[in-house]
Amino acid sequence: MSHPCSIAREQPERVAFVLGEEALTYGELAARAERLAGRLAALGCARGDTVALILGNGAEFFVAAWPAQTSGLYFVPMSERLAPPERDHILADSGAKVVLARDAGLANVLTPGEWEEGPVAGFEVFFEGPRAHAYHGDPAKARAATSRQGYATMGDIGHVDADGFLHLTDRAAFTIILGGANIYPAEVEAALMADPQIVDCAVFGVPDADMGEVVQAIVEAAGGPWTADPAARAAAIGERLAGLIAPNKIPRQIAFVGRVPRLETGKVRKQELRDFHADPARRGHPARTKPANPGRNRGE
Repeated sequence: MSHPCSIAREQPERVAFVLGEEALTYGELAARAERLAGRLAALGCARGDTVALILGNGAEFFVAAWPAQTSGLYFVPMSERLAPPERDHILADSGAKVVLARDAGLANVLTPGEWEEGPVAGFEVFFEGPRAHAYHGDPAKARAATSRQGYATMGDIGHVDADGFLHLTDRAAFTIILGGANIYPAEVEAALMADPQIVDCAVFGVPDADMGEVVQAIVEAAGGPWTADPAARAAAIGERLAGLIAPNKIPRQIAFVGRVPRLETGKVRKQELRDFHADPARRGHPARTKPANPGRNRGE
């Protein structure tokens, strides 16, 4: 397969891509990419640096990705729909030297400030040991829980803190898949628990004909269930979450309960909750006015 740079030299008039009514040839794409490469160099970007792209789907993304690759830069695509704290985390983690964004993204530009610890969804936890990990009478399940490198997993999700301690935050089986996007309940639960009027909560996925699953939450409020205008309470919670997490992570509906059901070990009875709230009539009150559309940028 020919490299785009070769095509730009040999067939500059060849169409590189068509997006709606917009079309760009390889020659035009190369010229715009070359101008951008010069500007990035003027900003101090050198081989090995990282550039963050908040550009959505369009010509700007291809124009930005081309010089990043040819100049030896790493580029990190970011969804325009991320909430400021989520952008904050990605920018810090990637060490981006420059952020390229469209005008629509300028309202959420992040400025340097003090970094503090925040909720982290985490990664699936694998371990190794002298004994092989196995499920009694279910070799297929044991194989599925073992990586190609021989590491095994119990299906937990967690993260390691600065002191080297492992924190288990969720179960991989409870990951919500909304229109192809993975949503980790622990992240949404942490955002909910930032509200002092909420003493406990649980977040899980429920079936949806269009999205596959949507985010559902149950909330235990301080002083007991909110019986006075629970619909307004749910909407207010959704509005507060809009400043903390991406729109597709905000619960579609919230049900208020007297107590979040837990096992003797303290774990939430999530499978029972998923089964109970599979009935749409039991899902409570809307927390946002319109459903999120993950189809535009599915990488968040």
